[in-house]
Amino acid sequence: MKLTKLNAFLALLFLGFLVQGQTPEGELKRWHKVTLTFNGPNTSETASPNPFSDYRLDVTFTHQGSNASYTVPGYFAACGNAENNSCNSGNKWRVHFAPDRTGTWNWSASFKSGSNVAINGGGSNAGFMNGDTGSFNVAESNKSGRDFRSKDLGRLKYIGEHYLKHVGSNPTSPNGPWFVKAGADSPENAFNYVDFDATPSFNNNLNKIGNKTWQPHQRDYVAADASAYTWGNGKGTEILGMINYLSSEGANVVSFLTWNTSGDGGAVFPHVLKVSEQEYGNTSRAQQWNKVHHDRFDVSKMAQWEKVMEYADKKGVYLHFKTMETENDNKMDGDNFGRERKLYYRELIARFSHHLALNWNLTEETTLKDQVAKATATYIKNIDPYDHNIVIHTYPNQQDQRYNPLLGNNSDLTGASIQTGKNNVHNDVRRWLEKSRNSGKKWVVANDEQGPASTGVRISDKEVRHRILWATLMAGGTGVEYYSGYTNDDGDINGNDQRKRGNKYKEGGYALNFFNRYLQSNMVNMVSSDGVTSDSNDYVFAKAGSVYAVYRPNGGSTGLNLPGGNNKYDVQWYNPRSGGNLSAKQTLGNNLVAPDNNDWVALVTSKDGDNNGGGNCGTISMQAITDFPTLSVAGFSPAYKDNARNALAINAAQYKDKFAAAEATFNGDSGTYDINLATLTEIDGESTYRVSVNGTRIGEFVNPTTSTDYTASGTTFTGIQVTKGDKIRVEFNSHTNGTIPEGNSTAYSRGRWTALNFTCTDNGGDGGDGGDGGGDGDNCIPTEQNGIVAVEAEKFESQTKVADRKWYVLDGSGASTPTPDPDPDHSNGASGGGYLEILPDTRVTHSDPLVNGVSFSNTPGQVAIIDYKVKFTSAGRYFVWVRAHSTGSEDNGIHVGLNGNWPSSGARMQWCAGKNQWTWESKQRTNANHCGEAQKIYLDIPSAGVHTISFSMREDGFEMDKFVLSKAYNKPSGAGPDVFYTDCQDQNTAPQVSVTSPANGASYDIGQTIPLVANASDSDGSIAKVEFYINNNLTATEQVAPYETSTTINAAGNYTITAKATDNDGATKTSSPITITVKDDSTPPTDAIDIPGSFEAEDFELKSGSVRIENTPNSTGKNLGFINNGDFVSYNVNVDATSEYTFDFYASSKGTGGTVDIIEAGAVVGSVSIPVNGQWHDYKKYSTSVSLSSGEKELRFVFKGGEGYLYNVDKVVATKIQPVEQTVTLTPIHDAYMQGSTRFNNDMVRVESNKRTGYLMFDLSSINGTITKADLKFTVYSDPGNGNISITKGNSNNWTEGNLSNSNKPGKGTQLGSLNANFPEGSTKTIPLKTGQISGNRLSLIIDALSGNDFAFASKENGSVSKPQLVITYTTNRDDGQVEDDITLYPNPVVDVINISGSTAGKTIKVFNTVGVLVKEVSLTDGQNTVDMSNLSSGYYIINILEAGKTNKVLSAKKVLKR
Repeated sequence: MKLTKLNAFLALLFLGFLVQGQTPEGELKRWHKVTLTFNGPNTSETASPNPFSDYRLDVTFTHQGSNASYTVPGYFAACGNAENNSCNSGNKWRVHFAPDRTGTWNWSASFKSGSNVAINGGGSNAGFMNGDTGSFNVAESNKSGRDFRSKDLGRLKYIGEHYLKHVGSNPTSPNGPWFVKAGADSPENAFNYVDFDATPSFNNNLNKIGNKTWQPHQRDYVAADASAYTWGNGKGTEILGMINYLSSEGANVVSFLTWNTSGDGGAVFPHVLKVSEQEYGNTSRAQQWNKVHHDRFDVSKMAQWEKVMEYADKKGVYLHFKTMETENDNKMDGDNFGRERKLYYRELIARFSHHLALNWNLTEETTLKDQVAKATATYIKNIDPYDHNIVIHTYPNQQDQRYNPLLGNNSDLTGASIQTGKNNVHNDVRRWLEKSRNSGKKWVVANDEQGPASTGVRISDKEVRHRILWATLMAGGTGVEYYSGYTNDDGDINGNDQRKRGNKYKEGGYALNFFNRYLQSNMVNMVSSDGVTSDSNDYVFAKAGSVYAVYRPNGGSTGLNLPGGNNKYDVQWYNPRSGGNLSAKQTLGNNLVAPDNNDWVALVTSKDGDNNGGGNCGTISMQAITDFPTLSVAGFSPAYKDNARNALAINAAQYKDKFAAAEATFNGDSGTYDINLATLTEIDGESTYRVSVNGTRIGEFVNPTTSTDYTASGTTFTGIQVTKGDKIRVEFNSHTNGTIPEGNSTAYSRGRWTALNFTCTDNGGDGGDGGDGGGDGDNCIPTEQNGIVAVEAEKFESQTKVADRKWYVLDGSGASTPTPDPDPDHSNGASGGGYLEILPDTRVTHSDPLVNGVSFSNTPGQVAIIDYKVKFTSAGRYFVWVRAHSTGSEDNGIHVGLNGNWPSSGARMQWCAGKNQWTWESKQRTNANHCGEAQKIYLDIPSAGVHTISFSMREDGFEMDKFVLSKAYNKPSGAGPDVFYTDCQDQNTAPQVSVTSPANGASYDIGQTIPLVANASDSDGSIAKVEFYINNNLTATEQVAPYETSTTINAAGNYTITAKATDNDGATKTSSPITITVKDDSTPPTDAIDIPGSFEAEDFELKSGSVRIENTPNSTGKNLGFINNGDFVSYNVNVDATSEYTFDFYASSKGTGGTVDIIEAGAVVGSVSIPVNGQWHDYKKYSTSVSLSSGEKELRFVFKGGEGYLYNVDKVVATKIQPVEQTVTLTPIHDAYMQGSTRFNNDMVRVESNKRTGYLMFDLSSINGTITKADLKFTVYSDPGNGNISITKGNSNNWTEGNLSNSNKPGKGTQLGSLNANFPEGSTKTIPLKTGQISGNRLSLIIDALSGNDFAFASKENGSVSKPQLVITYTTNRDDGQVEDDITLYPNPVVDVINISGSTAGKTIKVFNTVGVLVKEVSLTDGQNTVDMSNLSSGYYIINILEAGKTNKVLSAKKVLKR
């Protein structure tokens, strides 16, 4: 074709449109939303094919430098500007991505079409952008402060702890802060907002105000900050103001339902309305779900939701998606997990998962079945590219019922959203933290709703602080959301003004500031430790021996006794009512004394930060106006003291757009610190702050925009090395945002800041051994492995309370020890040649003097405490075993404690047996048994990590050689297990290595690729290389992680594979061996497989394609895997008899799913669908039926599906189908009732004695056999009642619901059944019927009330309540001798038209679906022998061929598959 100028112009223009459609939109910076918009098929929200289910857009983003990859689902975006013009059609398809790394990102698009391809995968090439690729470059973020897009914050990620962590600037090892929250749970229907499209105003007994306006927050809208987030020419200002208000008060979370049709508020949903907003607003709650499309979504409304969520990201507000509630969570998929839920969650994830801080809450006050909750969580986890936190919320009295089945690996949940009474908050949060921790997977636990339901937090501020806010945080919970009860103009449904709880949000912000400033580096290692103080009302959150936070609800004084002595700790006080900074440090005395009788929070820190005292490392607060003496620094404008706000500032009236600086000398100990800068926001401008140490700038921070002056803000600079005597400088400027007029210009902020807070994370101290002859010298830590840890007694850390008695090391060296000591040296039989003894030993016999608190102590932790550092890799209950040497009755008892606490389960360890020898024991002396009871001495280790195990004296003269903590109550033998050390500093520890692939026992074919993968690590250095050996022959060497390669083996046999790791100092470790089998599959089995029978999928005779045999994990069996589209396997089978057989395929798919065609003699005789279930080895049964002829033959399975691996198959079970009893459920073809001479045909059938009579007609023509049971079922609707009702058979069927009258209504025949009962609304009643009189093609039933009150039941026209049903069970009356064998149907499977051979004239063809519903009926005329099935959906159907003129005599019944 000749290219004219016009053609060239059009080509360039078209290319320009294509490029524009794929050009990334948004700020190309780390953590910012990047959008790709494609030109795809032009369609609409209600078009066919369904754009939400029958197209699937996925875009894979891959980082060029790290190869990190995210596959992100896309969505239909209509015209691409729906938020502004409310369009519902167009050709724009969109995907959002939030990059976590700077540099080049490459992307590739996949666009498929097909029925339900969006949720099932597979599908075919849909053209347009399918296969498109591109790239873009991402720069570093320039955001700061609370903006989640700051490089120091970014996405929140669950990393196996009780808190979410900001990824920060290191996606592979998140380095941002831990997250705590406080904010708004109410109102749950926050998105029932008047400016959102298609959001009806629905009023009911709960929702008194209809749509929300959020008008009280119009004044909180700041145009300069939020105008970019409005839509439709300035809509949304009020709800954006609400978000800004919460943020400015210090709140950082907002909660909202995204679907509540048929729920309390009823008007929030993402689905497309079927009816007008007005009609929906007038619809009862029970029927609302029927007024929306279940599988289509409102594009413009969700685009408007997105604008609000974007602004929340900017303001640092976490998004709590409550995806449904108890009133409607069983509506989708008939209370199962299916298509409706999958489409709903895929749409939410495609549109909103790029947001950086959110959780998916499966439902509020769950009534979901366990399997539905589990399946939903797994589905979300599998398609959410960012792996956000998944939680569930439940009723207070159902916590155990709902949460226990979901703990640990039972589900993919990562958290719990707790609802409980206000007085139970602390204990319930702590309980689920502990239960999840003990299950092996720590949950993120929040208190998101507080009772009682009527009031919630509409109680005093003090009660909220005490019972809810600090109760949650000091239990270790991630935070709170405030629920506000019910009133007609406020609360959980009618709330429209968050300012009504403003002070509670402000005080929530104070609590967050405390945790973020002073506990950030320790909180993940802290646990609830309420028993530390003497006051049972206190909440204590502690990392034992290091840092303690104590909430004192009523101030005053209380006692406490900390490890190492109280004088080794400093105390500072924090005001939870007004926030601010900590008080000056003071050395802790014998008591903890609050400033007054108000509630206060104490921060108690070890002076050296390493649990043993000595030094000044810990939490150091440098106050701006008291600790920074230099306010005039050369090169800067002067600073001044703003005493009213305890802040330093710059005089903006004199120094506009200038920086001031203040300097101070750091007097703390040298070490590595997290440094928190505390600032105050100002509405006039956003000041910039720079912090430097000894002239080196460590970071910069810009105050966020605010609508409230002097709100606490700031940031934390982590991992900063500071040396005692360093010069600390803070620089701060004046700034105007140009929005507040002042004189001839605009007002300026003054850069106010209040403090620098230093939290020591590593001061380099060595700890020492703390005792005479103790310590192991190399700083190694005994470490638990596989539930067991052993510790040598003489390798202790420290001793305390040794004024009267002390532990001494005895090792046969003859070293001097105190006397008296009547026992000889026992080191010869001790493990390691040494042991400990408490000396002096003055009480040897029962007659010797007992001095309480000196030679004897029944109080744990009172005398001679000895401490050990022990590292645990898993939390849980550990039984304590001690190897002791007792010679009498007065040297056989000690106590054991944990982290400075002395639980009752560690008191009074006792030895009676095994005297005069080293003896293992774990028994507790009780009143019932002075020699001790088994399994009562244990410690509950709260978390993985290093903990302090302590022993204290009960009786002097006690000798201890070794102790073991074990999850199993198994008594050690001999010297006990070896001690396993980690974290050694002065010796080279050998590396660790294990082979992770192939699996032990795996089987491979000759020449098949065998992966070689190892995990290797070195606790005190790095891995130099990993070598792979096969049968002791070096096969490959890898020097860089990941340590993975592959090989092939060309001879059959068994092979041993090991990996040897070498560290940087030359130490080596060889892994445990694994064994694989290489086999020659060229010789297939020769025995035929019997049908019926069961056979393994791998027992094939022939295969084609990539399909191969693999080992099934956690099993000794095998399965077929690596199955691609078009692969097949063939089997030699021996079919017992010509018959119909059921084939059960046991299959599992984490791939794309698909079908299996069963082929006999080249023809498809059956097909079965294998859906995606999210696992490769969770085998489920999927069945089909086939007709097979007898004899030995080949049976072939052909595998079909989309791209990639389809599914795995484990085995097949073939069963001969025997005639069985069948049950069919019929609904009326006509139903109505008569009142006098008036017929009523509506959504109910009313029955009343001598006044109203109901009539039902059912089609029985699908029943081919003898009826053995019949039940009439109906659901009481609208009008309850009671009495005796009678069911009689009508003697004629020549009426319809449209013409029923007194002249044609059927007369009463035989009574078939009756029921005398109450009929409450919503109840379903079942009435057994006599079967002898039920026959023919039609059955009319007459329903009369013989006595009692009138009632009504739902008719077949009722859209919200179950229709009447006639449930009939029958046995087939088909006589093979009477069936016309000359009638055949072909082809089978059928695509559109099925042919019927043989004599057909005058016969009737009836087509029934698998539940017995007649879907097509054709009377054949002479010469007609086809039935058009093209309008029927895919699936199995029963075709009955009835004799001419005899409408209930079936000549032939055939099962066909419609494709």
